[in-house]
Amino acid sequence: MAARNEGVISRVSSSISESSIVSKGKSVASDAGFVAKKLLKSTGKAAWIAGTTFLILVVPLIIEMDREAQYNELDLQQASLLGTPAPQKMSVDTLGQTIKLFTLKPGHWEIET
Repeated sequence: MAARNEGVISRVSSSISESSIVSKGKSVASDAGFVAKKLLKSTGKAAWIAGTTFLILVVPLIIEMDREAQYNELDLQQASLLGTPAPQKMSVDTLGQTIKLFTLKPGHWEIET
């Protein structure tokens, strides 16, 4: 009896594994894996491009802005130690953009970055 049950289970199992639904499911799973692999590969490339662009373009800008801020702070400290007035500041609105100006000498205005 046990041998007969094993034969039935074997036949049912083989008929299920050979059915068109199972083969279609395997095909879809394979296609999904291929698409996921391609997507991860292209996402990695895009992340590398964005990261290197950030390092090349944005990091030097941040460093320069920090350097300029330190320079302005040093100028203010020196002006306060020497007793000269702090630089005057003024904003000018041109075509919807505000440009900040400052002066260290009367009549001589420079653009503040």
